[in-house]
Amino acid sequence: MKKIFITILLIFATTSSALFFSGCDKSNDTKQAEQTEALQKQSSSKIGMPNITNFYEKRMMKTIMEDCDNSNLITYAYIKNDMIGKFTYLGEAMGYGLPYGTEYTNPQYSSGSSSNRVTLPQADPNGLYKAENVNATWIMLIDPATKKAKPVYVESDVTISPFKLPKNLIDSSTLPSDY
Repeated sequence: MKKIFITILLIFATTSSALFFSGCDKSNDTKQAEQTEALQKQSSSKIGMPNITNFYEKRMMKTIMEDCDNSNLITYAYIKNDMIGKFTYLGEAMGYGLPYGTEYTNPQYSSGSSSNRVTLPQADPNGLYKAENVNATWIMLIDPATKKAKPVYVESDVTISPFKLPKNLIDSSTLPSDY
């Protein structure tokens, strides 16, 4: 009986100490994260924040966003032909195009109680779930015959410009006579 009691006591002591010491041991990633944070604090106190006064990038982003919101903006769409090193002219377009992976609704939603929240995929209004990592663009190309913009799905990398690119950069066989 005494041997069983001692064996149980030893197992309990070993398990308890293992649990105690494993809780004290930090992973290498945690240690590196703490060291990096300490270095960041030190560099911020020695160097400080950049002296940004013109806010040019923010102003530039505002201009880009306003241009993207201009429903009357005529642009010119091209794809690059790497075989000949020139652009292929696709035509006039409305706006800058829309990446195919752009979601109309939030692609995820949270469900469950505050202590047991789960993030789930959410369908678009058409009931479909968009694929991730799709490299394609919707371009509202203007039909030369009707002068109306229609969506065109393009999987190649696209260049959209608010002005016509110089003719010497474009494969002449793709240019209309009035380019």
